[in-house]
Amino acid sequence: MTKKKGMSWAVIIILIMGFGAGFLANDYLNNRLNISIPIEKSMPVNAGNFTTRYAEINVVAVTEDGKGLIGRANIELVSGKGRILVNTNPFIEADTQFSAEMAVSYAMNYTNIEFNEYDTIVSFNMSGTDSRGQVVGGPSAGAALTIAAIAVLENKRVRNDVAATGTIEPDGYVGHVGGVFEKAAASGEAGMKIFLVPEGQGKFVYYEKNVTIERRGPFQVRRVQYVPVNVDLSNYTMTEWNMATYEMTKVEDALAYVLE
Repeated sequence: MTKKKGMSWAVIIILIMGFGAGFLANDYLNNRLNISIPIEKSMPVNAGNFTTRYAEINVVAVTEDGKGLIGRANIELVSGKGRILVNTNPFIEADTQFSAEMAVSYAMNYTNIEFNEYDTIVSFNMSGTDSRGQVVGGPSAGAALTIAAIAVLENKRVRNDVAATGTIEPDGYVGHVGGVFEKAAASGEAGMKIFLVPEGQGKFVYYEKNVTIERRGPFQVRRVQYVPVNVDLSNYTMTEWNMATYEMTKVEDALAYVLE
């Protein structure tokens, strides 16, 4: 029994010594070799000589009573933490805020420029209305915001005689919007020279109100009909306001018309 106990203690001591030696060897190798695996990261451009940038672009909307309204969207790049901030005065609905964030994100992907040390601030100024209680809603300014964001990132100027309407998709395609005719009228009356619309919305059917009055004996019968009229928006805006209308499939199609 004594001999067996002595052998057991010897085996335990050997195991403890082996474990300790392995631990020390592993710690030594880690500190000695200091091996690490590099991780690829998208790096921002060198912003050492950067100054605050600012761009404005015309945006159009339709009011609750069906009238076209033109205003300005502003995008500013300032010192910050890489955030996309939307000014909510006037009040901005959630879909408009989401559209603004998508516009800036796509602009960064398109230009391959990322400012991690700067904030992008998006704000709206809709003319002809009191900003108190005003609500800006809908994603139809997405394409215009993307153009302005590209202008800010590439430090280019935006023409002030161009208006654009259309949503922005994650892949840069411009989506359809409502109220194109009303928006065209607001742009033409404001003196715009170019009006940009999504692909396929340069021609549409407009229902024109037609009133006729018939006399039947001592009575008059008033008939109201809405007659479909095929409208080529490019011809119409050029005739009415000397404003050219162009379609855009992707937001890149608009850059040649808007940026200087």
